[in-house]
Amino acid sequence: MYNEHYRVTHKSWFHRLIESYFGMGLGFFLILIATALLWYNESRAVEEAEKLEFTKNTATHIESNNALDENNGKLVHLNGEAVSNQLMEDFEFGVSINALRLKRIVEMYQWKENRQTIKEENPDGSQTSITRYSYHEVWSQSLISSYSFDDRSYYNPESFPIESFTESSNQVFLDSFRLHNVFVQKLDQWQPISIPESAASNELQLYPDGGSNIAFIGRGTLQRPAIGDIRVYFEAIPKSTVSVMGLQADGSIIPFKIDDSQIAYLNYGTLDIAQMIEQGHEDNASITWSLRLAGVIIMIIAVFLIIKPLVIMGKPIPLIGQLVEMGALLISLIVGSVLSSSVIGTSWLIYNLF
Repeated sequence: MYNEHYRVTHKSWFHRLIESYFGMGLGFFLILIATALLWYNESRAVEEAEKLEFTKNTATHIESNNALDENNGKLVHLNGEAVSNQLMEDFEFGVSINALRLKRIVEMYQWKENRQTIKEENPDGSQTSITRYSYHEVWSQSLISSYSFDDRSYYNPESFPIESFTESSNQVFLDSFRLHNVFVQKLDQWQPISIPESAASNELQLYPDGGSNIAFIGRGTLQRPAIGDIRVYFEAIPKSTVSVMGLQADGSIIPFKIDDSQIAYLNYGTLDIAQMIEQGHEDNASITWSLRLAGVIIMIIAVFLIIKPLVIMGKPIPLIGQLVEMGALLISLIVGSVLSSSVIGTSWLIYNLF
């Protein structure tokens, strides 16, 4: 169901110019943010690479079914099936399962506002904006505040009557070894589980969803819900074959402390040390390049905001205004890239040489 309306706003050339000067301040702030992000990223990348090299040269493979005292205090590698005899339970919905982790997912049926704005430049440098506001219902795990809606007649509840949660077993074992919670938190291959039929009541309806049941609470039905209605479903992580690297400590595998960081690697499947190191380097490279790209984009936006007053000044002048805007975009791209490269290069040299 879609409901929409339009709103037209007008900004004079002088208003836009004043806004652009405030934008300059934001631009300088974004330069600091981009610099900090890029600098931190290089530090993180080098630190992670050094940890992987240390692990490669130090880790010792052990058998998961044989906890030898002679390996206490060593960085070890082992494979096996992570299991837990602890029941993960949610008494409110009657869920009880032998699993490594349990997650209750709660979604509320809410209004969502979409905004689409078309901006038109006027010959005098002013700007006319036409914004289309549309409203439709969605299931959402997070609360959508309706206070910022343009049309306040669409109202969402202010809180969830039932909260989501995630719990992890504190009794996860890899054969002879108990896994520290840091490793358990890295388990992320969730599978749907069913809510038992015994949980159904007048207030709580159960609906089949594939091979499992989901719960519905509200004034409507799952097929025709009302705003504020709730649906709940569960996911769990069953016993899993994993490979880990950490410190052996009296029958447990815990994070290995190194300087101000720690080594606690976990991968699904049976991987040897070399394969885990290779996967670690691939993950590190992926994160590094993603953060570099984010930093460069922020830097380019920051430079454009700083020189935007020049763009606005040129708007009332035909053709000149377009040339100034194109030049500003090009300058932002070049200067932003150069500044980003300088930060990346300088921090990389410092962290690699010192």
